[in-house]
Amino acid sequence: MVDDFLRLPLLLAEIEAIVGRAAAIKIAASYGGTPKEFPSSEKMTKYPHLYADNWLVQVVGFDAALKLCKEMFPIGCRVEIPTAGTVLRRIYIIENSVQLSEADLATALGLHIRSVRKIRSQLRERGLIA
Repeated sequence: MVDDFLRLPLLLAEIEAIVGRAAAIKIAASYGGTPKEFPSSEKMTKYPHLYADNWLVQVVGFDAALKLCKEMFPIGCRVEIPTAGTVLRRIYIIENSVQLSEADLATALGLHIRSVRKIRSQLRERGLIA
């Protein structure tokens, strides 16, 4: 189970349940804050060659895109992708806190160094980083 501190917004959590956390994070990182058209799974199945350049296929691959569309958007749908910025920043800090200084993390994330210190402290309290 994912710690509540790292839980994705509802739509992304639903995507995570279907195609995995990595795919949900890629979608949020690539298109968070924008409306995107999810194609019809019927059309994707019938004409897969037409979807090779589709944004979703480019981000998560055809098989994952088809699975997601079959389970969540079978007739296609336009959806605003949540940003998940807070969670993505926390994940970045977890993945890079050993290699990068607080100043480097702040620069990379566009945050004040005090914000990085606060996030790192919260992550330590939860046992997510050393």
